[in-house]
Amino acid sequence: MKGSKQFFSIIVPLAALLVTLTLIITQTSIDTKFAQAKANRKSTLVYNLIKGWNTVALPLETGLTYSDVCSQLQVTAVYKWQNGNENPYLAYNCRFPEIENAKIIPNLGYLFYMSEARDWEIKGAKVPVNFDLAGAGFYMFNFVQNEKKDLFADEVCKKFTPRKKLEAVEIYQMKNNGWDTHICSLPSVNNFKLNYGVGYLIQLKEMDKPAKTNRKLNLPTQ
Repeated sequence: MKGSKQFFSIIVPLAALLVTLTLIITQTSIDTKFAQAKANRKSTLVYNLIKGWNTVALPLETGLTYSDVCSQLQVTAVYKWQNGNENPYLAYNCRFPEIENAKIIPNLGYLFYMSEARDWEIKGAKVPVNFDLAGAGFYMFNFVQNEKKDLFADEVCKKFTPRKKLEAVEIYQMKNNGWDTHICSLPSVNNFKLNYGVGYLIQLKEMDKPAKTNRKLNLPTQ
């Protein structure tokens, strides 16, 4: 009997340990599945596109390609903004859908010209912004991470001052078919509100060095 008592005294704690481990593994599995489901949960965003130039930076992983945008919006071209590049506009010609067709990258800036105003509904999983900076130059991103919280141009300037030895010079929004500017050194002047899913340009310069002028911001000819 003495041996039996020792046996039970050993087996009971082991059983309890196994139950505990099983519960931990089960809970971990549930948490992982919940996190994956949350990450894969699709959101809907409706753009109120205007007649003329529009700058978008889709905050969702939609799987859309250039040709999809062409067919859905009936535009003649889609222009990808090449961040930090001296020749910023990379054009995709909608008349040749199979040439250089590619997926739209979330949160990066694209431009297209609408012949008339219309709404555009997209769906996909939210993607956080990765501010991948190659150096001084012009970059276009969706800067708004939380669509329920207002974000203004002066706040964006502060986020990039300093960052990787770079500082913000100006923030540009598309307005009346041209670039409208907020100068970071004048925080209260033209301090416009940024909208979720819209592409905004930011000019960055190296600290303690003058900003380079860029004459290639003129919009593509239509």
